[in-house]
Amino acid sequence: MTSNRSSSNRKMTYAGTVFRRKAWVTALTVLVMFLFFVLVFGIVLNNIRQAWGVTAGVDGDVYTAYSYLFSLKDMAETYLGAQSPFLIVMTILAAISGIQGFSWLHRRTSADFYLSEPYTRGKQMAVEMLTSVFQTALFLAIFEGIGLLMARAFGVSVQALATTVVQGYITEIVYFLAVYMLAVFSCLISGTTLISVLVFIFFMAVEAGFRLTLNLYMSYYFKTYYETGTMKFLFSPVGNLFQETFAEGIVRNLIFAALLCLFSFLAFRLRPAEKAGKAFIFAPVYYGIKISTAVLAALIAGWFLDEYYYSFDRPIGASAIIMAVAAGLITCLVFEVIYSASLSGALKRLWQAALVCLGSVALIYAFKTDAFGYDSYIPKAEDVKDCAIMYLNDNRSYHSVKDGEESLTYVSTSPRFDDMHLTDVEAVIELARIGQEHITEERSDQTESDSLGKYVIACHMKNGRDVYRTIDIPEDVDVSLIDSVFGTGEYLEKYYFIDILSNNAIFTDNNNGELYFTYNTAKGELSLRPADISGLLREFLKVYRTDLEEYGRFSVLSESHPVGAVNFGNDSETDWNSRFNYSFPVFPEYENTLAFLEEKEIYLEEVPDASSVMELQIYKESYVAPEYVYSHDWDAYSDIPNSAEWGYVVTDPDTISQILDLSEAYGGDLDYGYDDTCYQFASLHRYRKIYVLAMSEEDSAVLLLPAGAALPEMP
Repeated sequence: MTSNRSSSNRKMTYAGTVFRRKAWVTALTVLVMFLFFVLVFGIVLNNIRQAWGVTAGVDGDVYTAYSYLFSLKDMAETYLGAQSPFLIVMTILAAISGIQGFSWLHRRTSADFYLSEPYTRGKQMAVEMLTSVFQTALFLAIFEGIGLLMARAFGVSVQALATTVVQGYITEIVYFLAVYMLAVFSCLISGTTLISVLVFIFFMAVEAGFRLTLNLYMSYYFKTYYETGTMKFLFSPVGNLFQETFAEGIVRNLIFAALLCLFSFLAFRLRPAEKAGKAFIFAPVYYGIKISTAVLAALIAGWFLDEYYYSFDRPIGASAIIMAVAAGLITCLVFEVIYSASLSGALKRLWQAALVCLGSVALIYAFKTDAFGYDSYIPKAEDVKDCAIMYLNDNRSYHSVKDGEESLTYVSTSPRFDDMHLTDVEAVIELARIGQEHITEERSDQTESDSLGKYVIACHMKNGRDVYRTIDIPEDVDVSLIDSVFGTGEYLEKYYFIDILSNNAIFTDNNNGELYFTYNTAKGELSLRPADISGLLREFLKVYRTDLEEYGRFSVLSESHPVGAVNFGNDSETDWNSRFNYSFPVFPEYENTLAFLEEKEIYLEEVPDASSVMELQIYKESYVAPEYVYSHDWDAYSDIPNSAEWGYVVTDPDTISQILDLSEAYGGDLDYGYDDTCYQFASLHRYRKIYVLAMSEEDSAVLLLPAGAALPEMP
């Protein structure tokens, strides 16, 4: 009995020693959490109250009260949610706690003392880890709870924040655990506290560094490369936070922490006490860190000089090679000085430096010359299940639909590669091959007008992988091939979001008149806001789908352009986050859609009457041949009189009438002279743009004038 009690007392004594040793870390944790969740969060909430001039969200008009409560809830979710800025602070706390907990191993005297205690290394490690994680979890729960109560005191519903706060708490604790274990492992393989900090920083950044460098090289040297924007990190607790789902990020960081716990235990068991004070405890780990850092430094230095001092088309220059070799060599020398703690040790293991330099230069050349065949690779049709194709610069927003549930949030997202499944794989692969050849051609006379646009092909492989390639479709491509890809219902349904709008439950009523249905032309706009707007939308989509199936092909519309556009959206004045807009271009060939608009009495003639136009504004670029404008050959502007620095305003009624008689209506988007809405059909470089202004005090419009039409001479 006495022996058992003595053993228990010894265990409690060691646990007490750990708590005392971590007292300052505990105090720092409490202080930081108090400052963030109580002081700073309270100041932010109070500033929102003062900004809106209300108390508890009940004073003032309805809009002010709603906006006030929405701002409070949004800020509370920011501070208490899964993407809280506190994660940055948690990184520092985890690093301090992990390195401090085992820093006694870096001093020979303290290492001999603690390792001579009658406890196994496994028990020592377990007590240290459980103490750090337990106290962090406890204090975080307390202060996040205080933050939640503060938000409630300002008027935010606890129920509205409950899920966000729980997810935020789980995310922060699991993230702390992953970063803490990384700090512990860094400490156990290092001989000094300073080296432990540097190794920790290395492990936190190395995977992201290599991935970003790889992305840098691929985007710079490979013309068909497409960055999907998603990275699956294996060894980065920060990267694991940004996964597609909450559960995936948590599971990844838990697996990461478990593996590091195993590696840390092995390092603790194998670490000899006499190596305290040495830079690195295990030579293989040191070699790995040294070579990885040197290669990364060489690649970045070589790319930097190659980009800024040599053109893309030339072989890599001697200066870039020298810079890459110098960066790799210097990095290796610095590591050797640190490892041996002597300048005389800098020249040790020069074979590793030579390996780094040769390997880095070889990698740069391999990317430069496409030795991997990246730009010439297209999957075989028999290996592809289905495909997707999207315009490269298609950044339109839409309501997301995941697992059959519609999102109430209007989100900006990447193209819908996962949603689109084109089954005519052979046609897509053939188009990809042609577009790949076109984008990789080195032609000095190539201009924007030679192309129908740059697209991204996504091949959904039968083995579960996705292969992405950027292509540039030439203007002289076979029309039937274009139709077999872009003219199919599979493509058009997804491109115009008809599948989402046909089934989305958030459009069942008119949300107090905030939903609109408009038809816009160069002449103006007419709008409908019926109570049953979902019925109107479904009716329109049925008609529009019919026109797409009959006329929505390149062979029909290649010489056409939209005369107007139907827009459906929400223009809420009380909830800006609920605003959205979907646009449907209307071509003159869409007879069913035009008849529908006439039936609903929102049809407008395309070109305004001359009597309603007070002036026309002809921009300077209209006096330049369109092929020069679209090729960005701005030297052509030098022939235009200096008096026309920005353009010419026509006010003469006869001249206005003549121009309008020659003009054609345009109902698409002409930002910077490009059409993002109907890019796959309209050849806009065949037209000059005329801006119709002062139709009334507010109205303006855009018309297209054929390139061959005469323009009035500028004074």
